[in-house]
Amino acid sequence: MPGGLYFFMGYREAGVNLPEITTLVYLGEETTDDEDGEAPHSLYVFQTADSYQDLGDWSELPEERKKETSADVLVAFDTNGVSGFSDLEGLIAELQQLQKRLSQSLSWDDGLSESDV
Repeated sequence: MPGGLYFFMGYREAGVNLPEITTLVYLGEETTDDEDGEAPHSLYVFQTADSYQDLGDWSELPEERKKETSADVLVAFDTNGVSGFSDLEGLIAELQQLQKRLSQSLSWDDGLSESDV
């Protein structure tokens, strides 16, 4: 739903229990034009949380304001790209899984070699 918050929880290194959480605001779905013989497909458009807080909803900004703003405000993903995103309930479930792993005698830096510590 447009205006909804979505989260991506990832890890820089496999085996390291230090999550990075990215917050995005969903703006809507767009269909790409037929380019180079490819069939049109859907893209899901998101706005970065910091720009949403600073500027408001990108889709409601005047064109002049959009031109003044940096290009890293919007990101778009196809169906495969959004498969790793979660709503708030999904993020909470992922964090609970991390908590469970950590409570099973794992530390924050399990998986780091001695040279990385």
